[in-house]
Amino acid sequence: MTTPTEATELDTGAGKESQAAAPALVEPQLVTLGDGRTVAPARDREVLIAWGLDAVLVFLPTLGLYIALCFTMPAPFPYARELTALAGWPVAAVFYGFTTAYHRSVGQLVAGTRTLRIDNGRSLGFWRSGWMMVLRVLILPVVFLFCLCGGSTFGIKDRHISIDALATGLQVPPCR
Repeated sequence: MTTPTEATELDTGAGKESQAAAPALVEPQLVTLGDGRTVAPARDREVLIAWGLDAVLVFLPTLGLYIALCFTMPAPFPYARELTALAGWPVAAVFYGFTTAYHRSVGQLVAGTRTLRIDNGRSLGFWRSGWMMVLRVLILPVVFLFCLCGGSTFGIKDRHISIDALATGLQVPPCR
């Protein structure tokens, strides 16, 4: 049997242990954009979902081009159809990026994210959207695989941020 003093000491000791063992609630790290707005960055899972869906949406027309070439184009040299389809892949990425200029891509709509420029907080412009889609679909997967194999990120600069549009409640003004 314990005395009231011992019970109090046990309770306070157990309380300290339970407080130390309890997981700390992590609030999302907020980022301030160049125009002064504070936004919540998207989680890695949401960004990967958006990029993955966009990559599939770029790959499907390329696959369709290859299938169409298999049935219609006589091969003037070995692997002509494959090389033509591979050349169509970055073209499809740029075209898809141009169609998502000033708006969110299908992947971003599904994942609930939005990509903004860090320096001024605006959406990406026409040319930048095309280039960013090429980066997302073609170049960044190669960089990711290189980093997994022990390489570095070559000093990639962060000029854009993917934000959680739902958590931020951000309505992006259109570019001028």
